[in-house]
Amino acid sequence: SALVKVRDLGARPGHLVADGIPEPVAVAGGLIYDSDNLRDVYMVVDVGAGTTDFGVFVATRKTIDDDFVMHQLSSSINGVMQAGDKVDDLLIAYIGTQEGINFDSPHGIEIKRNLSQTIREQKEILFRDGRWKFALSDGTVGVVTKEALLTSPQMCRFAALMQTTFADSLDRLNDSWLSFLSSPGMRLKVVVTGGGASLDMMQALATGVVDVRGFRIARELVVS
Repeated sequence: SALVKVRDLGARPGHLVADGIPEPVAVAGGLIYDSDNLRDVYMVVDVGAGTTDFGVFVATRKTIDDDFVMHQLSSSINGVMQAGDKVDDLLIAYIGTQEGINFDSPHGIEIKRNLSQTIREQKEILFRDGRWKFALSDGTVGVVTKEALLTSPQMCRFAALMQTTFADSLDRLNDSWLSFLSSPGMRLKVVVTGGGASLDMMQALATGVVDVRGFRIARELVVS
């Protein structure tokens, strides 16, 4: 009933909000996962347009028939000011390098302006189909493959930053949590959500093993 009233106001009642909450906290609050465990640990990665936010949460219940209660490990809340928009910029820069375009010149500025208007949609095509045949405003045509883009130095640095920030969030936890996460048969459940969640480097955050202060933690993707 309160939400209905707020929607009918026409403007957000910001004066009623005492404190905001980080993006991963909001995502975790709505997370539902079918599990047979009494305790599960999640890393939530929320990939927005301008920021990627990370946070660790613990879901606990006393018996198998109880509902889970979600607890935030506040020390793990972390974020980086790079996300989907950064990939857009890297794709534009990659095309500029491939075609020898100087984006600081009047000619290049016009090409970049037109390219920026559709780059998000074209990026989705590229990551979905594995290749994108582009046509620039000056008539230049070319092809970008996902494999070539992902192996470019700039994109490799971006992917490495995501992995590093993921590990940094875990590094903020005390040894008891890291020991629990690295115990035999344990998996850190990773939820990747947001507009850029389907990008390869974001999905890679939910696979393999991450080493944090000597604790080897296996990761498992959970679909949000």
